[in-house]
Amino acid sequence: NFAGYNFTSGTSYAAPHVSGAAALLLQKNPELHHHEIKSLLLTTVEPVSDAYGLEFSVHEAGAGRLDIENAYNAKLIIEPPNFVAFASSDNKVVQKHLKLKTIDGSFGGNFDVTFDGPKFIKFDEEHLEKNILNVKLSVLEDNFGEHEGKIRIYHEGIQYVIPFILHYTPGSISIVQQNDKLLFDIYHPEEWSFAKISITNSKDGRTGTTTTTPDKVASIDVYENAEYWIDAKIRVDGNTSNAFSVIEINSLNENQDRVGFIEMPERQILIVSIAVIGIAVFGLIKRK
Repeated sequence: NFAGYNFTSGTSYAAPHVSGAAALLLQKNPELHHHEIKSLLLTTVEPVSDAYGLEFSVHEAGAGRLDIENAYNAKLIIEPPNFVAFASSDNKVVQKHLKLKTIDGSFGGNFDVTFDGPKFIKFDEEHLEKNILNVKLSVLEDNFGEHEGKIRIYHEGIQYVIPFILHYTPGSISIVQQNDKLLFDIYHPEEWSFAKISITNSKDGRTGTTTTTPDKVASIDVYENAEYWIDAKIRVDGNTSNAFSVIEINSLNENQDRVGFIEMPERQILIVSIAVIGIAVFGLIKRK
């Protein structure tokens, strides 16, 4: 037998480590809420690198490797502990608000903020009131694609890291809510002919789809208050270009006898099915 280390991945060993860390945090501070424990665990991690010292991406390693000592000694809760942002050629500025507070509910002490990311993304931060950090990301070049970055906050000897992913796309999709209906508007700097729009309920992963053309208004009905993720695949000169967005719905009356949105293809199938059944029943009655 040879002693050594093995690099692997999986939940079998990760789950008990994270569960134990959460238990330690609750033992120290029983009043912590689950989202606050999540923040402490995610923002105090250590980066994960390969054998050559190159740091893995967020997709490969998530926020990083759990550091129980850092999480246990941490006093600052940051919400959200990570985020996904969307920018496009017609809207190159993204703004996010980070809520900062100490475990005892107050906010005190000095802290510094730095940015680690692509050079073509300009970072600005401004304090609003006493516990809100307003973050602004401005795209300076048309470098379309998915980009990663990290916002680092230093507070009382501990570094907190908020990773983010920025999707920068040529086109964009905007959403307007009208009661239980979402209306979509597609923009692209080039002439586009067709778009497929997918919407995902962040609570349960259920999806709905619809299609649109430049002369058509696309819409999908929703019946549950939730955060919805929007993905548009825009057809431009034989190629497909993506656009992303997100919308938070919190004004619906969920007491209605409805269970969710119906995907457009299913809606069409439902209408056709009802028509076929109606014709069949009418034919039987007429025969009798």
